[in-house]
Amino acid sequence: MAKFGIDVSKWQGEFNFSKAKKEDGVEFVILRGAYAQTKDKKFDQYYAKCKALGLPVGVYHYSMATTVAEATAEAKFLCEKVLKGKKFELPIYIDVEDKVQLTLSKTALTKIVETWCEYLEDRGYYVGIYASTWTFQGKLDDAKLKQYTHWIAQWSKKCTYDGEVDMWQFGGETNSLRTNIIAGQVVDQDYMYKDFPSIIKAKGLNGFGKKQTIKPTTKPTKQYFAKPKYNGVSFVEGLAAVGSSVTFAYRTKIAKANGIKAYIGTASQNTKLLNLLKQGKLIKP
Repeated sequence: MAKFGIDVSKWQGEFNFSKAKKEDGVEFVILRGAYAQTKDKKFDQYYAKCKALGLPVGVYHYSMATTVAEATAEAKFLCEKVLKGKKFELPIYIDVEDKVQLTLSKTALTKIVETWCEYLEDRGYYVGIYASTWTFQGKLDDAKLKQYTHWIAQWSKKCTYDGEVDMWQFGGETNSLRTNIIAGQVVDQDYMYKDFPSIIKAKGLNGFGKKQTIKPTTKPTKQYFAKPKYNGVSFVEGLAAVGSSVTFAYRTKIAKANGIKAYIGTASQNTKLLNLLKQGKLIKP
């Protein structure tokens, strides 16, 4: 079942998210995080308002990158200046629509999108691509981008994109399905077909780090030699009395297990070990 939402930027000004939720049935919001390497002036304010209302939030990044280097710089900017320290229930999208990009070759633009997506994904974000049906089918090598969720822009009564559609922007200034007014303003509107909040939280992405379950460390149970029926003063004979190996190598291991690191078989070392053996307190290596 589709959920109804909107996407907004600074151009909506002092937008009334409470009214949008209560009166217009808005169930989620996708905020513009940045334009190239400029943070949207309303982002922090909008984010706080949506969170206070319990509205799931996603982000779109209006890209102006025309090279792989610029795509990396934009992705880095978004991570450090916009997303850092926040939690997002919906994907983080690269917005591919500017004319500076649509004049590039299909190969070049696809590589730019891949670079941006990989940068975000490597840093724990659930990423996606926003573009028109025309852009996906004619300006991008979409076969290489299927691994990323698609947000399709097509202001129509029906989305004709030939592939999986997780998010559909069905209207903005033009809206064939319903009024284009939300909370008294013309606003872009969307249907979401995938339960992103559950998926993202379960995977610990977009700031929802998984809680680590720390298992209690189980200390190995110490084993002790049995008390010998031996009253002499020889450590070697005491070991032999309990059926243990008496080689120097094995005695060295016994000594180490009982706190003697530099065992050389001196009288004092052997006496200490023999006394532990007679008390039933000599630890087995």
